[in-house]
Amino acid sequence: MTKPQQASGRVPEIDHLYAQQFEKLVRYAEYLLGQNRQSAEDVVQEAFARLIRHPLNDFSHGAAWLKTVVTRLSYDRMRELKRRGYEDVPEGRYPSAEDVSLQEFDRKLLRTALETLPERDSQALWMRHNGYRYKEIAHKLGIDPTQVGMVLVRAMKKLRVAYHTEQEDPDEQLSPRPRVARVPRPGNN
Repeated sequence: MTKPQQASGRVPEIDHLYAQQFEKLVRYAEYLLGQNRQSAEDVVQEAFARLIRHPLNDFSHGAAWLKTVVTRLSYDRMRELKRRGYEDVPEGRYPSAEDVSLQEFDRKLLRTALETLPERDSQALWMRHNGYRYKEIAHKLGIDPTQVGMVLVRAMKKLRVAYHTEQEDPDEQLSPRPRVARVPRPGNN
């Protein structure tokens, strides 16, 4: 028997699990994902797709296996949203188009600011952001591992300055900000 025939031989068991567990798993995924029905259904469907691609030898623990896969996929989904910068998303709501476009604009400013940094600084920041350890960064940059922390601190300072410089509007620099008169508070003479 070939693998597709084996998988198709398991269809009644998978159909039974689907009928029995789908709604339970969707409710569970909704709980994990913050009452987002659509994402919950996507996660559960992905779990069943994995079950179809790699059927179990013994389906007596299929429900537990599916719940574990749904849990892991839900956490993966939340990490992905957080990685993309959507950690402040209210429960059950994805960011608006305006939020997405502002975040994209912010990313462009950050990329432009990174391009102004010296190669070593931008490379050190990129490596640290992507999970490299200090020893790995030191080896790649050709510096002592004890210097990596200071290189990163200085690079972040330079990045902040470059980022805020990129944010400033050149037209705004030409016209001074209006001065506001200070009004004394009552009783503070």
